[in-house]
Amino acid sequence: MAKEPSSAASSANKADANLIGNSEGNGLNFMASQAREGGPGGDAPGVDKIRDLLFGNQMQDYDRRFSKLEERFLQRFKDVESETKRNLETYE
Repeated sequence: MAKEPSSAASSANKADANLIGNSEGNGLNFMASQAREGGPGGDAPGVDKIRDLLFGNQMQDYDRRFSKLEERFLQRFKDVESETKRNLETYE
């Protein structure tokens, strides 16, 4: 059995204590504290680069799709607005 570094062991102990002590919260306090501390291991600078390499194209595709959807939505909103104005003028 490999010996864990003291910081990893203390993190594991804190995790266990938080999960056990917060059974009704399902560990949400623990997850929030990890997020404030920078994650379980403190993401290395290279992790962002790796994440970008793995998922960058997919995220760019989502960006393009949402932009097109937003343009279509705004155009449709303008069409409905002008149609409503036209109908209102007709009824007056």
